[in-house]
Amino acid sequence: MLTSLENYYWRYTSASELVNMILAFVETRAIQVFQSPDFLQLSESMVHMMMARNLEVAEITKFEAMLAWAKNRVKTKGGSKVDSRVEFRCIMERLTRELKPYRISPQDLIKIVLPSKAIKNERILETLMFQANSGMYRINDSYLEACQQRLQKQDSKFSEWESFDYGL
Repeated sequence: MLTSLENYYWRYTSASELVNMILAFVETRAIQVFQSPDFLQLSESMVHMMMARNLEVAEITKFEAMLAWAKNRVKTKGGSKVDSRVEFRCIMERLTRELKPYRISPQDLIKIVLPSKAIKNERILETLMFQANSGMYRINDSYLEACQQRLQKQDSKFSEWESFDYGL
């Protein structure tokens, strides 16, 4: 329904009201929506609108849905490897504006987000430092050291450009 209504969303008040009702319905069923193959067919603007809502889902689940959507979009669009990397990077930068990485546990940041290469290493490290300084999560020094070691390995293997989008 969201895909069908998107063309009318901006033109007609009734269509925008219906889209908002659907998005409100999705808030409590986000996990099921993310698992649906139809989710991958939504436009970027609809995915962005959905992610901006107060979804009743963990932030790491939102990230994984964004990542799956972006990878699918780049894969179905085709193009050269360089173009795909640039497109992936741009999509993830736009989508993750709605992401609140401080709500993702340090373990998930290190084990899931960092290896995906979808968010800049600096943003992940800043989030980990914020979490550590605020006492939000109890971080073992070993997790922080593991993250710093991974970042150092990435920096020695790749340039900043390549390390960001090597996950494609």
